[in-house]
Amino acid sequence: MKDSESSGHEHEAIALAELMMKCSTIASPIQRSHTCILAAEMCSRLGEPTRAREWYMRAIQEWAAWAEPYYALGVFCHAIGMKQLAEEAPEEGTRALFNEAVGWLLASTTHEPPAYFVDMSIYHVRRYQALAVALARVGRLGEASIWMQRALASEPENPQLKEQLALIQDALSKKQEVLA
Repeated sequence: MKDSESSGHEHEAIALAELMMKCSTIASPIQRSHTCILAAEMCSRLGEPTRAREWYMRAIQEWAAWAEPYYALGVFCHAIGMKQLAEEAPEEGTRALFNEAVGWLLASTTHEPPAYFVDMSIYHVRRYQALAVALARVGRLGEASIWMQRALASEPENPQLKEQLALIQDALSKKQEVLA
């Protein structure tokens, strides 16, 4: 957890989110869902993953018809999994988090963003790239390659996407050689 001085704004943001959620008549379901996502991000910054997860789940409950809460929860699960990897946590728990990330990120791909998004390629790149990375983490390299190709189709000149696709395809080739 951060020291109390640097975490003051996160606490204020969470308090404002709680207040807004009590006033159900002042916001649309999308605004309420977005408010929950922001509160979840603040909880995550404060090192409160359980509370963050609760806010992400509430974001889905408030407005399940858009990709953002699924995407945010998937990225959150992936980040927690990466943190556990760095801390050398038990493999089964870390793998479960990556599998959960895959599920949430896959759910995000079933929704198209509302018309107010201006640059659709960024939106698609973020979802597809995150899903591909999570799939690769759990060894689902064929699927990871497909999703990374979708990301790359949105931004064909992106060097990071090209590199990630090459790494996934290399790992897939090695896996196929072992199985042959």
